[in-house]
Amino acid sequence: MKPHVKVYELAQDLGRKPLEVLRAAADLGIFAQNRLTKLDPESVSRLRNHFREHDPEDGSGSDDAASRPSEANDSP
Repeated sequence: MKPHVKVYELAQDLGRKPLEVLRAAADLGIFAQNRLTKLDPESVSRLRNHFREHDPEDGSGSDDAASRPSEANDSP
């Protein structure tokens, strides 16, 4: 593992958007100002664990996208 990983690199690795990683970092008390912020190995590990734990609950982004068209189909 690299000694320091940028937020956007971790996001690519996790299949997430950098903003999702920034929000998770804020929730965990990890300093990350923008997508170019370098994260230390401990922070990277904590963020990876966070997304592993929350993937089953949150599901993929497709669940949200799938609910939107059904709402749109009901209105016409």
